[in-house]
Amino acid sequence: MTMRTPVAFFVFCRPETTEKVWTQIRKAEPKTLYLCADAARPDREGEAERVAAARRIVETVDWECDVHRIYADRNMGCDARITSALNEIFQTEERVIVLEDDCLPDLSFFRYCNELLDRYEKDERVLCVCGANPADDINLFDESYAFSRKPSSTGWATWRRAWALYDESLACWEDPARRAAILGRNPELKRFLGRLVKEIRTGVHNPWDTHWLFVNLERQGLSCVPRQNLINHLYAPVGATHVTANIERQTAEMAFPLVHPNKIERNATLDKILAERIWDVLPLHRRILRRLRLLFNGATA
Repeated sequence: MTMRTPVAFFVFCRPETTEKVWTQIRKAEPKTLYLCADAARPDREGEAERVAAARRIVETVDWECDVHRIYADRNMGCDARITSALNEIFQTEERVIVLEDDCLPDLSFFRYCNELLDRYEKDERVLCVCGANPADDINLFDESYAFSRKPSSTGWATWRRAWALYDESLACWEDPARRAAILGRNPELKRFLGRLVKEIRTGVHNPWDTHWLFVNLERQGLSCVPRQNLINHLYAPVGATHVTANIERQTAEMAFPLVHPNKIERNATLDKILAERIWDVLPLHRRILRRLRLLFNGATA
């Protein structure tokens, strides 16, 4: 397989997981590679050494490859590092596969991304190719992938035309008419989206992928979600920014040739399951039952 699509690999201070992901990237042998790294936080003891160790791992490029290094000399934070690096990459590239240092791909992930990036390159309805499927234990569709409203940040790929829509200002939510349009299409997400915006406004969190989600919801963008999970989100409590719980999920190899959906339309059943599992979007009666169960378990522990 010739890896035509550039790969952007984001590393920080986790040499243990960096090495595992790097092993898969080396097997894929992309022809163009962007190594993106944040700098250590000055108040974290030993972090500078771990950052240096992670960077040393990705210096072992032993195949023919055009390597670009986007290394920060001061700490930017995960979200600013990712958005600024992708902005820079898309000044040159038309498309890119994105991996972070805790996103371990099955080797078939690279071919899967390449083929779907080719297939939907000119189709502006499709904004993202995802590698993760947290609902792969349920047989929701027979094709190689389905279309979802949810873009993934756990091993993914996109085009310059799609990333150009990225809006860090959340203008689509601040405008009442645009907000009403989003909620009109996704009424069950009202509580969840409101909570995300509140966290951004109060400074609790301001994750880059929240802004990417809002762009996709407003544009009614579609993301390709594979039938089987292609990305194992490695548990890496040291240096983790957003994920502090163990959410590892095993991967499976994608079968080729790909079996494409007959229609380019959102799979509502898949989205319902993903909303429940990832966004905790549950009907009122299920939320009440869950809280009662937690209270009961806590009382009897």
